[in-house]
Amino acid sequence: MLIDEAVKSGARQALACEELGLNERALQRWHHTPEDGRPGAQRPVPANKLSVAEREAVLAAANAPGYEGLTPHQIVPKLADEGRYLASESTFYRVLEAAGQARRRGRGHESKSRPLTTHRADGSNQVWCWDITWMPTTVKGRFFYWYMMQDIFSRKLVVNEVHESKSADHASDLLSLGCLRERTAGRPLVLHSDNDAQALPFGDASFDAVVNGFGMCDLSDPDAARSEAFRVLRPGGRIAFTVFDALAQGTVRAATLRAQTPRARDEIRAVLRGTVAGYMRGSGFEAPMPAVLAAAVKP
Repeated sequence: MLIDEAVKSGARQALACEELGLNERALQRWHHTPEDGRPGAQRPVPANKLSVAEREAVLAAANAPGYEGLTPHQIVPKLADEGRYLASESTFYRVLEAAGQARRRGRGHESKSRPLTTHRADGSNQVWCWDITWMPTTVKGRFFYWYMMQDIFSRKLVVNEVHESKSADHASDLLSLGCLRERTAGRPLVLHSDNDAQALPFGDASFDAVVNGFGMCDLSDPDAARSEAFRVLRPGGRIAFTVFDALAQGTVRAATLRAQTPRARDEIRAVLRGTVAGYMRGSGFEAPMPAVLAAAVKP
């Protein structure tokens, strides 16, 4: 060893160990026991380790009818409702993994990694982005809609218009006008839109909750948006969205949700608070029309 050579040359052992950043006591232990004793060390069995019978009971409960499609996060509370406690959630996960059953449970499909679609522009009129922005008016509850399309390379505002309503026809006409102005006929052009609810850029079972505020009625294919929301939800997650509905006296009705996870419940309540706060005027509410919360849970 380097330290032994240094000591033979007249150096002090403590200073040689300090130079190498080594504890002198560790060096003494190595001289006394050259072999590493850690692999063969006798360690006491933890007092709370499950016995073979207890592990079998955990597996039996996880595979029992009515439980075979639930996660440990759902199994433990359900057993507690029946007055039974076998193990914690983490222990359930460990036992299932040791038994080769650490797989997706429930009726959901296996998640598949999908490469994100990316576009690159190294010149003008290759990739455009577009959006619709709400513009408030002097009349409460009434909005104008600003349609805009921008070139992401030059940051040029290609074309924009203001309309009184949201319509796919307005967007289509605006795109045709922009193509005529920029003379893009016959050249490839990508039109990018952020946050497309009908084609979410996320993997399966990515979120505990999906919330949409008053956007469902403006989608061209609401069924596709709902399918995408359920696709990115984890089993037991919640989808919640606000829609306009005709109720008496123009009041705001909020529904209390029982979410499967605390995280989902907190996210939904946060959106509800923001939605309701937007209509508060003093101690009352002023809404253009009543708001109703619709919700569903993914099995």
